[in-house]
Amino acid sequence: MAPLIVPERFSPRFAGGFDRWYLRGLVARSWHSVRLAEQGAELLDELGRHVGPAIVLMNHQSWWDPLVGLWIHGRFEPTRRAIGPMEATQLAKFGFFKRLGVFGIEPDAPGAIDAMTAHVSERFIQHPKTTLWLTPQGTFADVRTPIRLRPGAAAIAARALPLDTAAAAAGEPHGGLLVLSVAMEYAFWLDRKPELLLRAARISAPTDEAGVRPTTGAWNRAMTAVMHANAAALAALVVARDPAALRCVGGKGARNANNSRVWDWWLRLRGGSGRIDPTNRDRPPARPATTDGTTQ
Repeated sequence: MAPLIVPERFSPRFAGGFDRWYLRGLVARSWHSVRLAEQGAELLDELGRHVGPAIVLMNHQSWWDPLVGLWIHGRFEPTRRAIGPMEATQLAKFGFFKRLGVFGIEPDAPGAIDAMTAHVSERFIQHPKTTLWLTPQGTFADVRTPIRLRPGAAAIAARALPLDTAAAAAGEPHGGLLVLSVAMEYAFWLDRKPELLLRAARISAPTDEAGVRPTTGAWNRAMTAVMHANAAALAALVVARDPAALRCVGGKGARNANNSRVWDWWLRLRGGSGRIDPTNRDRPPARPATTDGTTQ
């Protein structure tokens, strides 16, 4: 009988090299820019400074998603340890992911949730500065469809063990469990390459008047509500196409929004410009002047 969990074999050196020599270049070649919504941007900086465990939940729309998670990890929390699940049969095909912190799981097997919860809790105890990256929808879903979560993320948050670690023994402050939603959209704006657009939001622990420890169901409802709201807020930014509302954290988008460097060079040579100003679309059309100089 196959094990429910295939452990990761995380290697900081391999993960750093993968980020530096492959992933950064892949993202730069594939996307015009990576943009992070200003509202909530400080949460990813907080994640990098956090001294306790963390869970980051992302929506799941394409095979890009885990690579985006790894890119965010390398950009915002490189000193933390990243782990995340992958279907065991897929991990067997891409074994090098184990060295990036990916562990295998049989998601539909009886006892899979308990096995994953125990595995992650153990990692949180061994390495408090660990972030669990998850796409809790469990399957590809369009960003416009309602978000339905598998129970694994909520179960882990509900059953996360109190941490009695060497860091705590050394007097280092402990930040508790930090849970974030990172909404992602891939959209074409002004360039021939797409934009990678991100927005972060905090998922607070659900509480009641009695102060009872949050249940799996309570966590699932809280996670679903925040992921819905976060996705809707990001969608509004995508529709608005306002780069000023998003911080450019990767790619060349901060420099220009040209469709072609050669075409832009040719236009500038002739006294024009290839730069596209998205704000032009909101300006009212000029009104013709009358003979007395007033507008109609």
